[in-house]
Amino acid sequence: MRIGDLGGSRFTKTDDIDKDVIITITDVGQEVFEEPNGKRKKKAIVHAAELSKPLVVGSVGIEQLNKIFGTTARDDSDGWIGKRAVLYVDRNVVFGGKLTSGLRFKPLPGKRGSIEDMESDVPM
Repeated sequence: MRIGDLGGSRFTKTDDIDKDVIITITDVGQEVFEEPNGKRKKKAIVHAAELSKPLVVGSVGIEQLNKIFGTTARDDSDGWIGKRAVLYVDRNVVFGGKLTSGLRFKPLPGKRGSIEDMESDVPM
């Protein structure tokens, strides 16, 4: 058993992903979380067929998925169900003012929305 499995988070974390994973979205919901600054923030919860635990997806991840799937904030998240993207670990994420790792999305090889386009469109 991996030491990381002993803590038992109910969500997929960067330590759970060893390499890029093609995921198929099966459900999308939302949950309220407390941020490091004490504020409460609503975040998307994305379930994928290939993962044993759901993903917490913040604003950057939502923008990435919108870009990949050709959706906007006005569209219903049910439109993501059945869609596929590549989940990967980005080792250069700033969260709470600190450099850390985070889960990010990119298009399947040969699909719409290049990473270069995504990086220029997603606010840092």
